[in-house]
Amino acid sequence: MFSIAAFTSLENVLVMTLLWGMCLAAIELVFVTLAMLNADPRLGAATFAAFMAISNIGTGLGQATTTGLIDAVDFRWLFVVLGALNLLLFPLLRQMRRAAP
Repeated sequence: MFSIAAFTSLENVLVMTLLWGMCLAAIELVFVTLAMLNADPRLGAATFAAFMAISNIGTGLGQATTTGLIDAVDFRWLFVVLGALNLLLFPLLRQMRRAAP
C-alpha cells in the first residue's frame, strides 16, 4: 500500500490498480483461510458464512468510504491511510491464527 502511494501517478494508474487488486485479493485469501480454520466443523457453512459477512461488510464500507473521499483527498493519501489500517489487522490475524486448532 505504501509503495502504491509512493509510485502511483496518472501515467501508471493501470499498473497500480492491478497491484491494488492483488493486495486486496491476498488479504481476502488470508482471511478466508483463517476463517475456514476457525469454523466449527459441525456448523462449517454457517460459521464460514458469518466470517465472510464480516469481511464483505468491511470491504463494502472501505470501498464506499474511499470512493466518497476520492474527490476531497489526494489518492496517494488514501493509499497511505489504507496501508496504515491494514497494518492494524496484523494483531487480529495473529489472534485468529492462534485460535486455530
